[in-house]
Amino acid sequence: MAQTVAGHVTLARAVEWIEADWNDADAHDNAANLLARLPTDGSHKEIRSAILRQLVDEHSTKESVELVTRFQAELDSYAVASLASHVAGDDSRKAMALLDSLDRVAPENKTKARVNAVSSWAASDPAAAGSWLLEARRRGEAAPEIISSYAMATVGIDPAAAIAWAQTIPDGDLRHGTLLKMAESRAATRDAEALELLKAAGVTDKEIREANLLPAIVDRIPTAQARGTLTRRAIVRPE
Repeated sequence: MAQTVAGHVTLARAVEWIEADWNDADAHDNAANLLARLPTDGSHKEIRSAILRQLVDEHSTKESVELVTRFQAELDSYAVASLASHVAGDDSRKAMALLDSLDRVAPENKTKARVNAVSSWAASDPAAAGSWLLEARRRGEAAPEIISSYAMATVGIDPAAAIAWAQTIPDGDLRHGTLLKMAESRAATRDAEALELLKAAGVTDKEIREANLLPAIVDRIPTAQARGTLTRRAIVRPE
């Protein structure tokens, strides 16, 4: 058993032990035994979370996934996202369904995991992610942060569609904050067309300058006649 200090298992020793030569056959039993020995009063929260994270990252067998799911209330946002990724593979819709089913995960950790999942999905398949998000919104199941993450992930793919998404975020502060983040992102890449769209959406020159962006770019945004045509991937636009 791992060494202890003042009666507590040390994090360094526990991590060393769980990173030892576990194989898929005994990883589940080893993790279950160690979790059973560790207090559940919060004093070993970091260690317990590390064990669960190691288990799902390195040994995602059916038994291990079941064990991790049983202790889902102790998972941090990284472990939650990792669990969904390992179980669902490349099926992002399945991953989102799994995240929805984890009803004992701390709400903030589930939201963080869903935000990361949507961002990754939007980057690889914006149309499919957009379709899922529209469905989730109709059901009232899309948190504002998730809508914002989709907009930020797609603003470099199709600025017009991404900005349209941002403008539908219900919370006014989050909506405008997302637009400001988009402006910061697009100014960094000297995307004059996107900056023009953002100004039309309500981002002012003053706000852009106060955000330490590139005022010279904003002042010299070309007219519609002077703009070239961008090649874009399909994004589902909001209704």
